[in-house]
Amino acid sequence: MIPPQPVPVRCPQCQTAFNAPVQTIVDVGQQPHLKEALLRGQLNVVPCPNCGARVRLGAPLFYHDPAHQLAVAYIPMELGLSRDDQEKLIGRLSNTLTDSLPPEQRKFYILQPKTALTQQGLIEMILEADGITRDVIEAQAGRVRLLNDLVNAVSQDDKLQELIEANKDTFDYNFFLLIAGAMEDAQAAGDELRARRLAKLRDQLVAVVGVDESPLPEPLPASATFDDLVQALTEAPNDGLVDVVAVNRPRFDYFFFQALTSQIDAAQASGDTAKAQQLTDLRERVLEAVDTVDREMQASLRQGASLLQTILEAEDPQQAVQEHLDEMDDAFLLVLSANIQQAHEQGQAEIAQALEGLYAYILSRLESALPPLLQVVNRLLRLEEPAQRAEVLDMEPSLINDDLAELLDRVAQDADEQGRADLAQHARTIRDEVKARL
Repeated sequence: MIPPQPVPVRCPQCQTAFNAPVQTIVDVGQQPHLKEALLRGQLNVVPCPNCGARVRLGAPLFYHDPAHQLAVAYIPMELGLSRDDQEKLIGRLSNTLTDSLPPEQRKFYILQPKTALTQQGLIEMILEADGITRDVIEAQAGRVRLLNDLVNAVSQDDKLQELIEANKDTFDYNFFLLIAGAMEDAQAAGDELRARRLAKLRDQLVAVVGVDESPLPEPLPASATFDDLVQALTEAPNDGLVDVVAVNRPRFDYFFFQALTSQIDAAQASGDTAKAQQLTDLRERVLEAVDTVDREMQASLRQGASLLQTILEAEDPQQAVQEHLDEMDDAFLLVLSANIQQAHEQGQAEIAQALEGLYAYILSRLESALPPLLQVVNRLLRLEEPAQRAEVLDMEPSLINDDLAELLDRVAQDADEQGRADLAQHARTIRDEVKARL
């Protein structure tokens, strides 16, 4: 295995300097998870420990997939290396990779890699090796080109309406997520003009075509097999595939796509070309849906980082919490937790303690906005000792009823589906304590 190397980085948003790990070699044979990170745009992208902004590290990359005998070198143009320096760097990377492999895996093609001029070109080579056609890649690129045309026409009402009318069928849920991701990218880059144009475009499209507000499907239980997952994807309508991926996102890892590819290969080997094509089409759609969901999550994390910065810079952080309480979602709490962990790792005990106090205050404010029954459930779940829980129940006799027991039962069932056996057992223990009082 080839570990990442630490490099000094400066956040383009808040100018904070910090060290970050950079991966210059991706060998799918040794570290298959790095392929997924690269395809999802997460490789060599790190959060700023101060403001939470995602910083993309412009680094050379040598990609190797032994299963497809594919070796590709990508040297970012912004590094400004001469052709000779690029060739020397590619030679060092290929030699480093070769030295890490056992003798029988040291193939000549590694020493003569293909070259990608852009990171998008690298990704296209990877997808093509996996059997994802250029037609699919071009379709996604076409959506991006259409978005750019729409943004450029925002100030020209006649031209904008003409484009909207001609492409009405394109403006689905995925297209709105594409707009949201583009808005966040523009804001992160400080391009406020483009961000405002995207917001205006979004509002105009919503007014014309509306948005789909159908509820998300239930996530599959933790016991669901690979076949169960494929069946759920196959049965999902075209406009519902992203929702299935969103509620089951952790299941769509490298091993899922590896298993799906194995099924495609098996179908082709057995002569079942119809099934092979069906599964290939499914893989292409799922990859696109995964990318869409991840972009939305990245947008949520950026919003969380911006909100946290607003609160920390306020003269009265607690008052700021009250004013923005309805904006504090899971993504915000995740950003806050990451900052607490970063402070501990850097030995900044006072900052960590202050952030932990803020976290506790936010949780208390969020909990106070819940119905009384949910407040009691949260308090009970935080207590490990039966005597402590008994004190809480003694203080709330009016809430000890069948509704409380049923709510705890639902918490246990949800925890089972999420694979959190300890929480499920804890909730059932408390449920039994409540039932004993009925």
